[in-house]
This record gives sequence, C-alpha cells and structure tokens, in this order.
Amino acid sequence: LFSLGLAALFAHAAVSGSGDSTRGATRAPTSRLQTAAPTAVAAAVAYGPVVVALALCALSGDRISWRWPFHKERVFGQFGLFLVLGWLACLLPVFHAAQWVCIVAA
Repeated sequence: LFSLGLAALFAHAAVSGSGDSTRGATRAPTSRLQTAAPTAVAAAVAYGPVVVALALCALSGDRISWRWPFHKERVFGQFGLFLVLGWLACLLPVFHAAQWVCIVAA
C-alpha cells in the first residue's frame, strides 16, 4: 500500500509540469514551493521505504536486530563504512534522479 501511494506521488510530481515551458528551455523557480516540492518528493521516494521498513520492524515487535547478520560489528567500523557506501551507491542516486525528474517536469 505504501509503495502504491509512493508511486502515485512520484508519477503525479513527474507529470505535473506547468505546461507553458518550451522544450529544452530551463526556467528559474519562481517560488520556494517550486524548489521545495521536488526535494520533498525525492526524499520520500529515496528515504521513505527505509523509514517505513524500520518503523515496521519496530512496530512488529521483532526481537532480531535490524543490523542482523552484522549485529556484532561496531557501527563506527566496518558496518559504518558499508552503511555510508550503501547510502552513496543506492539512496543518494535515487534521490538525485527523482529530484531531477521532478525539476524537469516543472
């Protein structure tokens, strides 16, 4: 249900351009809302599933650590390094791609 709602939000943001822009031309945003909306949609697309997964893990009463099978590793060590690398390789590109799609549509 969350995924369907997120897909609908992204599709709406991707096709809800103003309609008066010419092909290939870029326009400066005229308000803060035009700048903030693509960022908010991109953040929801990139980080929303992670937040929902952690919330479901906490709400379900699951006793297994969310870091399993890496629960014995230190956060500021090997696990932290791969956490940052995973963010750089997965979440950050999705955020920027979604933001770019929403800005181009506007």
